[in-house]
Amino acid sequence: MVKHHDAKSKYRVIKHTIAGIFALLLIMLVTLYIFENNLKNVTLNFNGHVYAARTLETTIAGFMKDNNIPFNDNVDFISVDVNDSLEKEANTIAIKTAVPVTVKWDGNEKEVMTYYETVGQLLDEMKITVYEDDKLLNCSLDTSLSANMTIEIVRVTKGIKIEKTLLQNYIELIENQNMALNETHVLDDGQLGEKTYIYEITYENGVEVNRQLSLEEVTREPVNKKIEIGVIPSKTDPNTGKTFMYLRYETFVATAYTLDPDECGGKAPGDPGYGITASGMKADTGVIAVDKSVIPFGTKVYIETISGAFQNYGFAVAGDTGTGIKGNRIDLFMYDKQDALDWGIRKVRVYFIYEK
Repeated sequence: MVKHHDAKSKYRVIKHTIAGIFALLLIMLVTLYIFENNLKNVTLNFNGHVYAARTLETTIAGFMKDNNIPFNDNVDFISVDVNDSLEKEANTIAIKTAVPVTVKWDGNEKEVMTYYETVGQLLDEMKITVYEDDKLLNCSLDTSLSANMTIEIVRVTKGIKIEKTLLQNYIELIENQNMALNETHVLDDGQLGEKTYIYEITYENGVEVNRQLSLEEVTREPVNKKIEIGVIPSKTDPNTGKTFMYLRYETFVATAYTLDPDECGGKAPGDPGYGITASGMKADTGVIAVDKSVIPFGTKVYIETISGAFQNYGFAVAGDTGTGIKGNRIDLFMYDKQDALDWGIRKVRVYFIYEK
């Protein structure tokens, strides 16, 4: 009897054990079905690297948190809304992490966090225009952005500058045969010329870096100043201060004569022709006797004393002759007998006066 009871108990244990195993398998199958049915497929593009994953999370935010995916919703890029639900099958997420970039332009400097790929995209986002002649230092619009890079825009502008310089004119001397030596008269004040230079100047950020001459032109020709200058020598009488021009001067021997009958061919006062010179002039101070072949009648001269203390005889005119007056010898009329005696015989310089 004991043995029969033990066999039945053993059978019941085996039966219950098998039933339990089947129940556990069923639970596992159901659980596995539920698990598989709730898994979502996710394709993640993270900074250009593609990953495939499966998750039980129901939202994108939950998936990112569960997988410790770094993301700053203030600056980073994500292709979907983090609060969106995950779909059963295909879920594609693209994330681009922002990097720090420094931008310098127009006197400004700003550090920005950006997830854009190229320099051009970032500048477009910042509404910074790069013009045709501008320069980008160490990069171009197509350069890929990288962390801590610096973008510097150099503004290149061009301008025109006009400069003028004066061209020297000259003094043109014109001889005047009717003017005293060194006497001058301005005929034309003349005018300085002018030369114009046009430069094309290149500026970088307002600073001149290059200058190219594009035009050089004489815009006003210089006009010479015209001055006429006398060529006839002149002399000033120290007694009267009168200046005269002369053609030449020669050295003569000069004596003096008066109206003394002994000096006038015996003519005395009351005689016809008394006091009248050979030329018909009245004998007077300033009338001199000459050799007509040397100094013609009517010739005006100035007589300067070379030797002796006697002052210059001064201005005179050839109007008389004398028997002893030959060659470079002249006789000076004086009213006073003593003056004539004091004069005696002396050398003089005779200036032949120029008359216009």
